[in-house]
Amino acid sequence: KIFFLFFLYFISQVPGLIYTDNSFNNISLIISSINITLTCILISKFFSEKEKILFLLISFLILITVFFVAFGPQLKQFLEGIRNLYGSSFANSEFFLNKNSPRSSGLARTCLILVLMLHALNFNYLKDKSFMMQTFKIIFLTIILLYQSRLVITLAILSYFLIFVFENNYKLKNIAKFISLNFLLPVSITILLFTFFSNQNYKYKLSQFEKTQNPEYFKEVTKKSSDIYGEVPLRKLTKSFSSGRFQDWEKILLKISNEKILFGYGSQGDRFLINQTASNGFIYAYASSGIVGLFFYILIITIVSFHSFKIILNYKSVNKTNLYLSLIICVLLLRSFVESSFAVFGIDLLIILTSWIIINNNKIKINQ
Repeated sequence: KIFFLFFLYFISQVPGLIYTDNSFNNISLIISSINITLTCILISKFFSEKEKILFLLISFLILITVFFVAFGPQLKQFLEGIRNLYGSSFANSEFFLNKNSPRSSGLARTCLILVLMLHALNFNYLKDKSFMMQTFKIIFLTIILLYQSRLVITLAILSYFLIFVFENNYKLKNIAKFISLNFLLPVSITILLFTFFSNQNYKYKLSQFEKTQNPEYFKEVTKKSSDIYGEVPLRKLTKSFSSGRFQDWEKILLKISNEKILFGYGSQGDRFLINQTASNGFIYAYASSGIVGLFFYILIITIVSFHSFKIILNYKSVNKTNLYLSLIICVLLLRSFVESSFAVFGIDLLIILTSWIIINNNKIKINQ
């Protein structure tokens, strides 16, 4: 039923492309979304449980490969002091079909999803290799902190706390170990890396001034020369806590006339209206498919949320793979309130459908 609702949701974005001036080329996103939905129906119907877990493993390997291809060049520039990881626009990449590499918030989200996917695979392939798991968690939480996405950091803290609850080990010694390894150590490493970046950034600006004699570089270097060492280049707080999201949502809602309220403006309707992402799954669904698509989207959210939260609340009695996949889905559901997330074709949609293939299983026993 969920796959069928996804199918109807994406189909409802087609009329807006036909009777508005939105680019019909955006139908490629609808076709891609329907294609992956139909593929997941076939996998859910004909794959055995072992084959579904193997499919999850393959998805994990693809995702971690894509992540490191994007993260590698960014880390190199960060360590060289050229640019900070947060808010930087990185050059087009042939690997991403000459488009910009994923944004910092997207890569931070990928880090968290990889950690949770590894936990889901742990009981099938890793056989609880605790040292490997812990190392992986420290590295990726550090990367999340470096990207400085407020939402993902919040979701990561919540997820790590739930992981500790799932492990059901509440001795004082274990609590202290968990806090030290999963919070204090990543924060300490992050501060050291930020300090290193500050030093390298000072040297980089100085070298650029010496090469170009550009007064802007001289201004930057002299401004920071007295106190650059040890300065942490943290994300600056803005007057708008929502980073302009509330204003964008208001613009989209005001621009949708009564004539377009039924089916909206088609795929990428948010960009058509304000030349900017809606940064909200509900607003995106309304802009792209009107009240018809929004109805299907809310129905999807309701059913998936109910099933996933029920699994998490009964964590002591459910399959651990299903438990962590449910946590992944909950993370993406929460993310959809401040990002378009799985409302549009992308990694979030691929992950939530892949996870649903496995947890949507009649064999799951849940205590009432």
